[in-house]
Amino acid sequence: MSVLRRVTFLTISLLLLSLTSSFAAQLTLTWIDNSNNEAEFQVERSLTGTSLSFSQIAKPAVNAITYIDTTVNEGISYTYRLRACNSAGCSAYSNNASGTPAITIPAAPSGVSVTP
Repeated sequence: MSVLRRVTFLTISLLLLSLTSSFAAQLTLTWIDNSNNEAEFQVERSLTGTSLSFSQIAKPAVNAITYIDTTVNEGISYTYRLRACNSAGCSAYSNNASGTPAITIPAAPSGVSVTP
């Protein structure tokens, strides 16, 4: 007796990588959640260069559509990809998206005074 098992593949598309400037360097990934049965997303990051070597850095919640990476360094280029997973396995990876946190100008000193 053979048993047919339907497997639904998960698909996601990482559409946009935007840079958000704040007090600390960060990059914000935004994507469209095309799956309706993911148990988790897996975000992977690599330093941008000739040879990409990805490592998983986060597992955003089910139905998430953004992830903010606050572990980046200013002026360093990073490449990201992600996939959706459930008990049947993981989807193919999204497209790669790259970004570089801006090097921010430091705040000007204030409260300067001279004492005779």
